[in-house]
Amino acid sequence: MFSGFRLSNCRRRLTGKGTHIGKARVIMSFGKPQAASRHQFSLVRAGCHILAFAFMACLAAYMPLLASQPEMVMIEGRVVADEGPLSADDVSISVNGQKLGAQDDGRYAGRVVQADIYQLRFDSRSLFTGIYTFAQTELQRSDNGHYIVPKIELVARKPGRVEMIFGGDVMMGRRYEKPSFRASPLIRPASRASDMQALLAPMAPYLQASDFAAVNLETIVSASKPAQRAPKSITFYSHPDSAAALKNAGIDYVTLGNNHIYDYLDVGLESTTAALDAAGLLYSGAGRRAEQALKAAQIDIGGHDYSMLGFVGWAGRVSPNQVAGKDKGGAAHGSAGNIGRAVKRESAAGRIAVVQYHGSREYSDSPTEITQSRLRTAVDAGADLVVAHHPHVTHGLEIYQGKLIAYSLGNFVFDQYFFEAQLAYVLKVWMDGDQFYRAEAIPVQLLDYRPVPAVAGMREGVLRRLFSQSRALGTEMSMSGGHGVISNKAHISGSPAPACPVAETAENGMWRLPFDLEQGPVSCAGQDIGNLAAAKDIWHRGDFEAARYEDAVDQSWEVRNAEAALSQDSRSGRYALALQKRPGGDEVAIMPRTFLRVLEGSAYSVAGWIRADAPLQLSLSLQSRSPGVGRFLSLKEAEWKAAGSKAIAAGSWQHFRFDFPPPRTAKGKPLPTRPILQMKGDGEGAILLDDFVVIEQSEPDSSAGADDPLRQNFWIDGPAR
Repeated sequence: MFSGFRLSNCRRRLTGKGTHIGKARVIMSFGKPQAASRHQFSLVRAGCHILAFAFMACLAAYMPLLASQPEMVMIEGRVVADEGPLSADDVSISVNGQKLGAQDDGRYAGRVVQADIYQLRFDSRSLFTGIYTFAQTELQRSDNGHYIVPKIELVARKPGRVEMIFGGDVMMGRRYEKPSFRASPLIRPASRASDMQALLAPMAPYLQASDFAAVNLETIVSASKPAQRAPKSITFYSHPDSAAALKNAGIDYVTLGNNHIYDYLDVGLESTTAALDAAGLLYSGAGRRAEQALKAAQIDIGGHDYSMLGFVGWAGRVSPNQVAGKDKGGAAHGSAGNIGRAVKRESAAGRIAVVQYHGSREYSDSPTEITQSRLRTAVDAGADLVVAHHPHVTHGLEIYQGKLIAYSLGNFVFDQYFFEAQLAYVLKVWMDGDQFYRAEAIPVQLLDYRPVPAVAGMREGVLRRLFSQSRALGTEMSMSGGHGVISNKAHISGSPAPACPVAETAENGMWRLPFDLEQGPVSCAGQDIGNLAAAKDIWHRGDFEAARYEDAVDQSWEVRNAEAALSQDSRSGRYALALQKRPGGDEVAIMPRTFLRVLEGSAYSVAGWIRADAPLQLSLSLQSRSPGVGRFLSLKEAEWKAAGSKAIAAGSWQHFRFDFPPPRTAKGKPLPTRPILQMKGDGEGAILLDDFVVIEQSEPDSSAGADDPLRQNFWIDGPAR
């Protein structure tokens, strides 16, 4: 690095021809200036050698320190208050723990250590704490290279206003201890308590910042598996350390009104309530008798009396069933009558009633009619807020009679490997007494079964779905700092949709529609797009920007005959996936680790960008699970059926696209399927993959496309070229 440094420079300058070193020669003589003698010259030359070696030694010692200095970037943005002006003296702003300065107009800026993820925190005496998380690739760049955070609006504190936060389904057993697809368990007996706390750590700041935090505890709590269990195919239990972990993460209350609280009958119910009592967690929604199960947990929040009610929507077909009766234990049965009576009782006592309901179809796109009817009935009876779960995927938000109904939050801590069950949200709600004021949907990704703030493609997947589902319920959402926002004025039935942006460029007949962190998705419904077909990405994670969060790493991919690693030699964003072929290997293959559960669209495309150092043949195969055949047996033995092939030249990024109809049974039922990319060539360098998508097209009147206008993020122009 320093090869340009030569000792001959010393010799030349010591003759007096170089002014700066010439002056040094005069000073070193300690006398009248005169021509240097041979002896003097030898001494100075020796000194120059010593100085040179000392200089190089210093550099050698200092260079590791230089190399270890983190790269700094400039972050800037603007934060505003939802009501009234913002005072810079009243707001503390940090990015990844590093303080930034603010101005009275809310603008802030500062240099921070470059990172994959930036978490901004805003604390104030007059505003509720705001926490917002972004991948670096999500932030726009200004002309001077600064990273621009989207505008953030904070909620003002007022007397009687409280902030509550709700998460979805929680369970810390099963695959957390005995994994199906990962090499080692996330929860180990020797470190169980700390492992459970680590699962919640990424979301703990959000939970702890609120006045009240709640989740659905969809498991019994027991130190060991009880001997007696309900006659069900799937039962859950989690160690009592899970209760302490929830409490430490900021949870105040859990609802037990679900279909797993009675998995181990009265013994399991009793051990659960004992563990919750020991941890200091409030609960309701289950009991030894129906009367106890239907009681509310009562709590003071911000000077207001709240009643927390929990219900499960169905009794179950096994005997004994899962709901509490006159002489048996179980969950509170969420019939319309039970919900109405319980809510009226709490409202008549002057308490603010919050209902949590566990029901609707699993993995569905919208609530069932009976669920929607019951939750609206709860509001009609006097409920002030209604939150639901059970589908393991998200459903929309609705403003009904001025009250908020959240039809499904999805999972929070759960071990499902279905890819659609890994997109969720936590719901932050502000209440002015018994009046709903505002809510924010904070996108969450279940990354390696761990809840983390969703960023990049995973954030887009959560919000496109939620915006679309909420609009279908007549409710408009907006954005603040990458969160979906809904207010008490959000009912927009009959309001015109925002204009759809016109895509300017195509990739192999595919136009990608933008997603703006300040504007969110917009609807293209009704826009004339000629012969183009509207479609959506159902994979969400192929940009590789959300593949890692702290020590959690995406387990969605299976790779054969290669080692996979994230690479900053990307086509777009910060990361691509590098596949390094193993010595002696022939064909490299990459695929989703399990089947895409349901392919209900009319047509599909697998597309993305690839780069290799030598020519290769890229092929697509499809593997499907036949009816009656087990998942793991199918993954191991089911045939790979060829679906397309393309020659890839060496050296540059190239786009690929393979179209295929969804595999179906003889009766037309779609089969669970996974696409498999195969790469065969003689190159020894890494193969790079980026911006991988699985695109679903649906007929306009199909069930798969019925609620899709805001979810459609691609336009397709005919078949692949």
